[in-house]
Amino acid sequence: MQVQNIAMENCYICLEACSEKSPCECKSPIHPQCMHDMQQIMHCDTCTICKTPYIRSSKTQHCYTCTVKIIYVIAFYIVAGWCGKAAALLTGYKITQFYCFWSTEHIIGVLVVMITIACVYITINTIQMI
Repeated sequence: MQVQNIAMENCYICLEACSEKSPCECKSPIHPQCMHDMQQIMHCDTCTICKTPYIRSSKTQHCYTCTVKIIYVIAFYIVAGWCGKAAALLTGYKITQFYCFWSTEHIIGVLVVMITIACVYITINTIQMI
């Protein structure tokens, strides 16, 4: 078992013992919560010591990426359902709640749109291979 030797310094915000470093060029000791609180109060994304922008951690970037993907999926679900319902209306099917996105009709509309997109995608790729 290896023992890591972590140098303890004082956080430059709260002056308590700290082993974390700031995500900028000066790498000053700062607690993540202290940095977050400071950014919220000062509305600033640069270090108050060296004035360089904070480097986003991969975890922060990952959370942002996941959030954007979730928003895209929700937006696709809503819009695809409405498109499916519109197609059903054009074929003469009676839709009881057009803007309701939690109905069975909406889910079926999403599935129809997804299947249609998959078929078109497969057809285009097949034609390109010829």
